[in-house]
This record gives sequence, C-alpha cells and structure tokens, in this order.
Amino acid sequence: MNKDTEWGQISVHDDVLAALAGAAALSVPGVAQMVARHHGDDTVEKISQEDLARGVVITMDSIGMVVDISLMVRYGVKIKDVGLDVIRAVQRAMWDAVATRPNRIVIHVEGVRK
Repeated sequence: MNKDTEWGQISVHDDVLAALAGAAALSVPGVAQMVARHHGDDTVEKISQEDLARGVVITMDSIGMVVDISLMVRYGVKIKDVGLDVIRAVQRAMWDAVATRPNRIVIHVEGVRK
C-alpha cells in the first residue's frame, strides 16, 4: 500500500498489513485461531502466534483494498457476532496504524474448536 501525504509518500508492505489484521482478529473474543487456506485444495493449516500474516490475504481490486481472513471460532459463540467484531477490529487496527480502512473484509470461518 502506498499513501501520499503532504510531506511525501508512505509505503507499507502487504505482509505488515496482513499481520496487523491477523493480530486484530485474534484479539476478538470467540476467535480460536488463525488458519491458512491452501488455494487450489480445501486443506487448512493451523497458524502460530508468530506467523499472523499467513491467515490473511491482502489484495487490491477495482474497489480498493480487500482483506481475506481465515480463522476458527470457539464452540458456542454466535459466528455472525464474532465475524462483525473481527471486521470492526481489523478496520480499527488498520486506521490506527496507517490511517486507511479496507474497502472490503471477507471472513472465512474454517471450523469450530472447543
């Protein structure tokens, strides 16, 4: 992501934005863990705390920045409520860090864990 300011240009690598989004998602009560999707097949891999960016994919399309987040939720939570809380947390984290919000955030709930 590149952002022009009155003093110059700020460049933030997509992996940094992905790590911010992953940390924000993990901070939401009801999120059990981040998972990485292997595109091309439907296998899912668990992610450790140190590798938050692997559960998040940042892309740019015609409307702007799109954030795809793959995660597992805890058993007994309302998935809709957790998803909305994750969206709010990611928007807030990105605004606080780089003063921009994604145009779209897509949550992929890959499973439920106790």
